[in-house]
Amino acid sequence: MKLFKFFFVFLFIFLCFKSVFCEELTVSFIDRTNPDNIQIELNQTLQLEGLKLKNMKVSIPYYVKNNIKYPYFSFVDIKFKAYVLNSIKYNTINGTPPDTVKYKISRIRPTVNGESGIYASTFVTFNDLIEIECFIVKDKNKMKILWPGTKDAKSETYISFFSVKDSNLRGRIENEILSRYKIEITKK
Repeated sequence: MKLFKFFFVFLFIFLCFKSVFCEELTVSFIDRTNPDNIQIELNQTLQLEGLKLKNMKVSIPYYVKNNIKYPYFSFVDIKFKAYVLNSIKYNTINGTPPDTVKYKISRIRPTVNGESGIYASTFVTFNDLIEIECFIVKDKNKMKILWPGTKDAKSETYISFFSVKDSNLRGRIENEILSRYKIEITKK
């Protein structure tokens, strides 16, 4: 009986959270095959990887700088975070996602002399619900955007934690970031 009540309480909370943020971003795909690398998609456009599920707790990938943990992405809205984490925990997808994904570039922080090959860090916020940190790097004398990820120590391949599947949207975002970066560095 307790399990039955728990299920209905969870379902009620889940549906309430889902309706509160107008369904601007919804979980459209979940792959829990590997609990150490859970993959989800939001609106069939934004792909998040590297999430871990252990004992019904979801952890977000992060990097460490000066002994401080920095997440590769963060949830701006706590209700949206609860919705996404519960979707992962209980492997649930509800509804059809809307077609549009809105974004804004929150800030661009140029680094001093391109330390560690990074010329700037920037934050992109999607639908005012999730914020992604990405970096401007130089690759073969050309500036490009490095989305969150890490290099696998064994295979030396790059493992992406976030990607924009829609190439047109990704191109618009990257061009806007690079344009704004050029404006920032000419100010100095």
